[in-house]
Order: sequence, then C-alpha cells, then structure tokens
Amino acid sequence: MSFSPRNALSTVTPVAGYFILSFLVLRYIHLPGFARLADMPGSDPAAHAIAKLGNMCLSELFLLFLICCVTAAFAAIEHRDAAFCGFPLNRTAFVRIAQGCGLSLVGALILAAFEYLFGGLRFTGLIWSGPVTISIILLSALTLAAVGFTEELWFRGYPQRRLEDGIGWWPAAFITSLVFALCHLANQGENIVEIILLFLSGLVLCGLRRVTFSLWLGVGAHAVADFSDIILGSPDPHADDNPFQIVHLLVDGPAWLNGGDNGVMFSVPGISTQYLMMLVTILLFRPSQPKGS
Repeated sequence: MSFSPRNALSTVTPVAGYFILSFLVLRYIHLPGFARLADMPGSDPAAHAIAKLGNMCLSELFLLFLICCVTAAFAAIEHRDAAFCGFPLNRTAFVRIAQGCGLSLVGALILAAFEYLFGGLRFTGLIWSGPVTISIILLSALTLAAVGFTEELWFRGYPQRRLEDGIGWWPAAFITSLVFALCHLANQGENIVEIILLFLSGLVLCGLRRVTFSLWLGVGAHAVADFSDIILGSPDPHADDNPFQIVHLLVDGPAWLNGGDNGVMFSVPGISTQYLMMLVTILLFRPSQPKGS
C-alpha cells in the first residue's frame, strides 16, 4: 500500500476523534451512585469483598455499554457493520470464543504445572468459605468477560480496522497497541515493564484479529487469561490485594521463575507461556474470510 499523507490524515482523524470522544465520555459519565452495591462500615470481610467485586462488575458493564455506544455512533456515521468493528454476527462466533477460552486455559494449566514442579508453587487453601468462593468466581467471570469485550472492541475494533484500511496493518497495530498500553498508566501500580508487555500483548491480539477476521477469539483468550488470576494470582501475604483471588498460595525460588510478589503470571515462564500460546495460534491458524455478518 503506497503512503499518501492526505489518505493517512483522513484515516487517522476519525480514529483520533473516536479515542478523544471515548476518553471524554469515560471522564465525565460515571455509573450512578444508586446503582452501586452498599458496603456498610464494619461489615465482615466476605461481605466487603463481594460488595467491592460487585461494584467493579457493575462499573465494567457500564464501561462496556459506553464503549458500545461510542463505537455504534462512529459505525453508523460511516455506514459500517458489526463485522467491520470486529464482531461478525455469524455461527462461528461461539466457536471462536470457545477456541480463545481453550487457548488461554491450556496456557494457564501448562504454567501451573510448570510452576508446581519447578517454581515452588503450592496452594494452601481457600481464602473464603464455599458460598463466598462461588460468588466471587461468578462475579469475576462476568467482570473479566466484560473487560475482555470492552478492551477488544475499544482498541482493536473500529480503530484497528479503520486504520488498517487506510495506512496498513502494521502501523494500525502499532498505534492501537500503543494507545492500549498507555491507557493502563492510569491503573495503580503499573510500571514501565508492564506497559511494554501490554504493548506487545496488543500486537499479538491484533494478530489474532487478522488471522480470524474477528475479535471473538481474542475476547475469549483475553477474558480467560485474566480469569486465571483467581488461582494464579498473588502469593501470601499479598492475596488480599487481589479482589478476584480465591486461594492462598506460596512460591519458593527466584522471582524470575515464579514472579515473586507479583504472582506467577508475571514470571518469565508466565509471560512466555501467554505469548507462546497466542503466537502459535497466529502461526498455525488457517484464516477463512467470514461469508456474512
């Protein structure tokens, strides 16, 4: 694709407008207070944890709603359909989601087995009682599914395809992945290494969209990778800092091998496993253009 400054400007301008509008919407429109779960002072830790996670779930669902509205507005203006935004509405959608979930699940199981054998990973019991644990699992699943849908649609939906059509896949993937990574600077505790890893993750997830012609597989992989945190989260005594975690776990050995205080997902094997599973999919997947949306 030959480079044309005028074509590049006409492509980048609506995407810049999309991101600016979405940031303004998220900055000034918030989940109404009456929609939040009450967290009474002095409540027991289990009730506090469920209320905290429940409010996080409601916030993520509201965020997904806002991003859907912004995306729908830009798509309607340009007469784009759901497939253009990464979500072709056909029979392969559930297959792709299942493939993505299975991809991340296999990666998590391989990582857990490796860390158990070589990283000193040991599970020492549940943090909560049975009913509370089930509630946290269900709320975590819903919350992280919403996160997966939101981030894939927001960064690799309309913007990725719009840029790709105008300036090519690599520049589009670079721009959307950079925005994706920089947005995480607002999260407490993020550091430069994690931002770089998020940028690389963005590139790989863009690759998944390219070979599958949709975001469905990426949504499944994204959500289950995050959901693995309920088990492979933070070791004691940092488990209480993770609202999703349901088990006490211990690690023994060097931090590069088991992630240390950050958890095994941030160890060298953990990071390598996540990228390897997605890269293998990109290399081996046989793309097939969807017939309709």
